[in-house]
Formats: sequence, structure tokens, C-alpha cells
Amino acid sequence: MNLDLLKKAKLLYIEDDKEVVGNITKTLNIFFEEIHTAYNGKDALELFDKERFSIVITDIDLPHINGVEIIKNIRLKNLEIPIIVTTSYDDKETLKSLIPLGITEFILKPLSFPKLSQSFKSALNILERTNQIYLTFPNGTVYDSIKNLIINSKNPAKLTKKEQILLKILYEKRNSIVTYEALENQIWDDLGEHRESLKTYISNVRKIVGKESIENIQDLGYKLIT
Repeated sequence: MNLDLLKKAKLLYIEDDKEVVGNITKTLNIFFEEIHTAYNGKDALELFDKERFSIVITDIDLPHINGVEIIKNIRLKNLEIPIIVTTSYDDKETLKSLIPLGITEFILKPLSFPKLSQSFKSALNILERTNQIYLTFPNGTVYDSIKNLIINSKNPAKLTKKEQILLKILYEKRNSIVTYEALENQIWDDLGEHRESLKTYISNVRKIVGKESIENIQDLGYKLIT
């Protein structure tokens, strides 16, 4: 299994011990280029709501909100994201209570490269099985959601940088409406009016992924249909 696929994935690491974070992050950087760290449960859930992560690693004993409650909260919003649990002690009852929540792996501390590597293989298997890496559109175009690239298309046209950003935003909010204003604010740095340019970018992306895959919700925004 090619763990290099995780390089562009976004990891949320939840751990209250800053010394542990400092040591383990060096190992995590081997697998991931983008790592977001939270030192307590409250910050972790706020981060999860703001960003779209590919994998979550969480400790059980955390300030404010413990790991069990974090996982329950995450599962209310996302049933498929791989969740790896780390713990300092072998609490069989706590671990047993997490099984129905679809935990990917349990790792007993201290963490090590072999333990993490095995866990990431399991996580990658879930990402591939649930189509969280590659999305195939009805017209046959394949989108690599982690690298944010079109890797197979009958249309030879390539996406511009802003069109790549547009597709990534729509993918991360797939099957939900993304307002015109939200798209403009994330694609452009200034506060100018970009509605016509946005329409052009949408048209260009549709030529590659298929017109039916991006729905225009009148007076509101756009929705990527998957």
C-alpha cells in the first residue's frame, strides 16, 4: 500500500501533552505535509468544524472535552473519516465503548513509527474504500481529492489555479450549497465583485467534470453533486 498518498491529506492531531506532540510530530511529518494540532477537546471540535480533515488522531484523556465525546461529536457529522485513538493505559471498557463508533485503530502509548505506519495503512484502506481519495464523475473524469488534481479526463483542458481552488471548495462541501459569497471570499484575496469571473470558472470546471455534476442554486450558490 502506497502511504505516499497521504502526503497531501490533512491530519487533525489531538493531544494535550505538548512534549508528546513535539516528539510525535516529527514522525507524523514523514507521512503528512499538513498537520493541525489541538491541545484540548474544545479547540479540536472547533478546528474540525472549520476544516475538512482526512484523518483524526485523538487521545482519550483531554481537557474540557474528552476523546470519547470528541469522537461521538465527529461521528454525528462524518461517519466515514478514519479515527485513530491513542491511550496511555489499557482501559478495556472505554475502548470497548468506542467500537460502535467505528474506530480505525487503537494505539497504546508510547507511539512509534511501526504503530503509526500500520494505523495509517488501515486509514488509507478506509479512504480508498469509501471513495474519499478518488471521485469518479458520471462522464468518466476522475478527481484526486487529496492532490486536488484531475487525473483522468476525456476533455484535455486543464484547470487553472483558481479553478482548482473552486473545485476543492465544492468537493469539501459536496452535496451542500456553497454560496456565491463564500466562493468569492475564498478564491479571491480582495473584496471586489467577482460574480462574472466565478460563472466563467464554473463553466470551465463543468466542461471537465460534466455540467450535471455542478448544480446552480438560483440566487444562492453552487452544489457539487456526488
